[in-house]
Amino acid sequence: MNSEMGELTKITLTVFIFGCICSCKTTIDEPKITSGRADLNKYLAVGGSYTAGYMDGALYLEGQQNSYPAILAKSFASVSDEIFKQPLVNAGVGINLDSNAKLVLSNSTFCYGNALTPVYAA
Repeated sequence: MNSEMGELTKITLTVFIFGCICSCKTTIDEPKITSGRADLNKYLAVGGSYTAGYMDGALYLEGQQNSYPAILAKSFASVSDEIFKQPLVNAGVGINLDSNAKLVLSNSTFCYGNALTPVYAA
């Protein structure tokens, strides 16, 4: 009889705690995004391969769209009306000095077995 009361007490306590947690209602006030004193109407990105979006051994469209200047420009767009103009390459495998292709992971066979290695995309 005592163990039944103990189990009933544990179940009741668990249901009570779960009910208390679920009944809490949180309110989150969205912060107002402003540029402060910064003038974000003019933004110029200067740099080398990483600034251009060089990834996976090549310069290609998805890499350029995920370059840090493009990411910063998207953030600046929330407080500025200016449009970031970025010269982009055509969609495809990319531009590389050796093979005009980006590197992708592929299963390759070696003398000791198979391994996942970077190879140039077709």
